[in-house]
Amino acid sequence: MDLQEVVNNAMAAARAKSMLTSSQLTLGELILKLEAIDDKTLPVIFDGKKYYPTGVESWRGSYCELAINFSSTSCHMSVKGLLKILKNTVGKEFMGHKGGMFLMGKTTPVWVANYGDSEGFKIDGDKYCQAVIDVSKGENNIIIETKAIDY
Repeated sequence: MDLQEVVNNAMAAARAKSMLTSSQLTLGELILKLEAIDDKTLPVIFDGKKYYPTGVESWRGSYCELAINFSSTSCHMSVKGLLKILKNTVGKEFMGHKGGMFLMGKTTPVWVANYGDSEGFKIDGDKYCQAVIDVSKGENNIIIETKAIDY
């Protein structure tokens, strides 16, 4: 085992420990919450009610974690569409922003950010690391709940 592998393993263990007390969802937890929704044709929107999910990428804040991309002008993705993307992400490798391949799994933490960014969408002019923490039902949509947290 080389030194880089030792460092990577130590960082992975520390991150796994921090996730035990975090409100942040993992990829597997997010999939389970979306699967529990009866009407999978409902559109998905983020809690700011201005942005919509568009896909997934390796998160720039930590390439081994996942980011849901967003847009304010995208067509509305349904629960079924987002579930398909998320399920296809399990066991798939993504290229990090500056290179390297990173495997995503059910225990991978989920963030909100576009490719090349570590921050989520702007709130009152501020950007921050935006974690996915829950899923709720709105009147005519499904809302991905987020929270600013430190990484």
